[in-house]
Amino acid sequence: MKINLLLLAVVLFAAGRASAQVCTPDPNIKSPGISPESLPDATVEVSYSEVIQFKLPKDTAFSGIQATIDSVKIDSVYGFPKSFTYQLNLPSKKYPGGANGCATISGTPLPGSARLYFVKVAATATLRTGFGTFPSPYIDSLPMLVLAGTNSIQPPYNLAGHTLSQNKPNPFTSSTTFDYFTPEGGKV
Repeated sequence: MKINLLLLAVVLFAAGRASAQVCTPDPNIKSPGISPESLPDATVEVSYSEVIQFKLPKDTAFSGIQATIDSVKIDSVYGFPKSFTYQLNLPSKKYPGGANGCATISGTPLPGSARLYFVKVAATATLRTGFGTFPSPYIDSLPMLVLAGTNSIQPPYNLAGHTLSQNKPNPFTSSTTFDYFTPEGGKV
């Protein structure tokens, strides 16, 4: 009986590990970069899971010198709500230059966490030049908006004939625009 229980535990552990495969890199991505450029909105108290795909370049310019990218190690992914986690498709977190990879960001936003986040991917590339091998840090960020729960008012806001639309563009870097309408003309 103990052997059967032990065997069952091993099988369940192996099945759990097999289902933990977070994502599969998309081999059709040919241009270096991260996609999507911004993460879809999340909603407080609603489960969230999104896959980020990335394509690493094979080479780059390092201090004006052409360099080959030997590898890129993802050091961390941070800046999302406290209740979120991430998982890369490679447990080693190390990708060869030119490789495709992916990560899954998941969690359930907690009450009080509604705001704009900037999810940051921090990595260190190992660059090879005619002068040697050098580490080069890199950070990219993706905006992610966490909306208040489904029982709250969502854009466009409309209270007693006053309407406030969602800002455009969203996300934005230096400026944004809101359309605001009132039932009567006058100063706002």
